[in-house]
Amino acid sequence: MIIAKEENIKFGGYRIGRYDISPDLGSDANFGVARGWLSVCQEKHQETCVPIQLTTLPDRVLDVRQSGSSWDLRLIETGDIQGVYLTLSHSWGDPTIVLKTTTQNLAQMIARIEFSAMPNTFQDAVTITRKLGYRYLWIDSLCILQDSREDWEITSVKMGDIYKDSALTIAAAVSTGSSGNLIRVCEQAPVTILHNALRINASDDYYRPISIRQKEKFEDQLLDGIVKSHLATRGWALQERYLSERILYYGKRQLYWECRGHLCAADGDEPDKYNETQFWRWHHGPQDNGDSTTNSTTVTEITPSKYRELCSTWYSILEQYSKRNLTVASDKFPALSGIAAQFARLTSDKYVHGLWERDLKVGLLWRCEEPKNAHRPQEFRAPTWSWAALDGDISLNFSKHSFVGTLHDAEVVDWNVILAGRDRFGCVKGGHITLTGYSWPLLKIDGDISKAGIEHDAYFGHPIFDVASEGNSGDMADSYFDTANLRFVCGWKEPKSGETREVGPESLTLFLVRMIAAIGYAGEKIPGPEETDTPHFNRHAHYGALILRAVGDKGIYERVGYLSMYCTLSRYSQAWTKSTITII
Repeated sequence: MIIAKEENIKFGGYRIGRYDISPDLGSDANFGVARGWLSVCQEKHQETCVPIQLTTLPDRVLDVRQSGSSWDLRLIETGDIQGVYLTLSHSWGDPTIVLKTTTQNLAQMIARIEFSAMPNTFQDAVTITRKLGYRYLWIDSLCILQDSREDWEITSVKMGDIYKDSALTIAAAVSTGSSGNLIRVCEQAPVTILHNALRINASDDYYRPISIRQKEKFEDQLLDGIVKSHLATRGWALQERYLSERILYYGKRQLYWECRGHLCAADGDEPDKYNETQFWRWHHGPQDNGDSTTNSTTVTEITPSKYRELCSTWYSILEQYSKRNLTVASDKFPALSGIAAQFARLTSDKYVHGLWERDLKVGLLWRCEEPKNAHRPQEFRAPTWSWAALDGDISLNFSKHSFVGTLHDAEVVDWNVILAGRDRFGCVKGGHITLTGYSWPLLKIDGDISKAGIEHDAYFGHPIFDVASEGNSGDMADSYFDTANLRFVCGWKEPKSGETREVGPESLTLFLVRMIAAIGYAGEKIPGPEETDTPHFNRHAHYGALILRAVGDKGIYERVGYLSMYCTLSRYSQAWTKSTITII
């Protein structure tokens, strides 16, 4: 049901109908909607949103101010002048056809950029910036020298702040490349007017007409425009969304708005109790600083519970990020560096490339959700203990548990990461973590474990190898303790007809990291590491362990998987060894 924007028909506290919207996303009516959202945010969201104000401009921006009747624009090098600017969040598509600034054409771009020579996405972004009354626009491919690694590194360090400090981010939600349109005219089904069809109050004799339009089967709505759009599949776009104060999305048929104070569609659609969690985004706002008028980087000491909350939030972000795609594989760390920098300021913790020092034993226990769809990049990108060494969906679903350590948890001896550039949250070229703890031999056999004739103990846990080629873990059976040879064994379930395996037997190491759930301790005090009598040692509990493969020198390993251990440690203590290992 369609209603006029100025009407507010409610029944039982719920608004009835959707607002009538213009099918032309470039119409005056739609720009009026966008200006209205901006105005409300400025005037009413002081407690939730950082106000639009003068800030130091990025090193280069597009000056879109029109000169006479010319639509052309130019690139300017700002020299740290103050101003207000907008940013564009978009999908490049084919990088070979994206309009770029390079060291070769920089002078030409500073002199003039022909509006008509720009791809559609860029033209529309310029038009939107002008229509909303702003002069400066930042677009990555035009404001970073694309043939200069040095310029890219300098800018990538600032990328998070570029989006955080912009007045508004224009999001090309559905465009798959720079040739796509933001401003479009959408076809809509005709509206049917039914006269004398709606009575709001049963005691009222007044009937009003209603307008009805048939809903298209795949018509985009709020969820589709923001969290299920093409842009939401791109890796860089995650931090662009999380760090932007205000975002104006251009969808298939309407505009969408997102700031910390409001989230809605032009037709009035808003999140409800059934889908509101799907719109979650981490955002560090004025109330987090305690002072909305300053940009101080000084962080007061946070409580353990607040630190735990921030770490859980970080792991949730990683899970979302791991599902997204990157055109350039080496961007895995840089595309998240802005958020990592924010977390470092909030926690005063040290970044261990993808993980955090104070929560390292929790962070090491990430696991791959779909090993058959995962792979490692051809070139080195991260040490194997980091989730960034993998292209695949990851999970850390035990990260919210807050248990004190036990006497048998591993201890971090030291760690080191070798940076590959200027950004301390960016690319790396090496690193290691050294741990002291308990480990067992783990034999991976090349057959059906149920037919291996192993004299084994009860169920122990399910191994998950990081990629299928290192264990085909999607078809692996549970792991068992080989009581005759004092080792753990993992193998396969019975193979399907016609299925072949290319993974041979291998001797690996199972390294205990920490307890992640204390089963059966409801209402009891969970033992701490200072206690010499450790009841958990003789109680069933849930532990996280890493599957490691020895490489090179003795004591050097690489991570190949994860195993959740449901066991009583005392049953296997005769087979474990305490040692110091290094994972690279």
